[in-house]
Amino acid sequence: MTWNIQTDVREQVSEACVIQIFGVDPQYQRQGIATKLIQALLDKCLSKKIKLVRTMIEERDSELQGFLKRLGFDRGRYIDFSKNV
Repeated sequence: MTWNIQTDVREQVSEACVIQIFGVDPQYQRQGIATKLIQALLDKCLSKKIKLVRTMIEERDSELQGFLKRLGFDRGRYIDFSKNV
């Protein structure tokens, strides 16, 4: 069997921080806690020379999209594929 694999890397490959779960108890929301937590994470990444932070969120969650955009995040070019088994 022969495999012919071509790669097309359009972005520099580097270490990335991935936010998998993030939240603030509803009782404490709207007090700047989430902003401070994300900023602390970003500062830690900078100190470790990690230049990319990624997360996946519900496409319909416009409030969370707005929050991330205010913090300087941009919508990435990757989409999530899932399969229940």
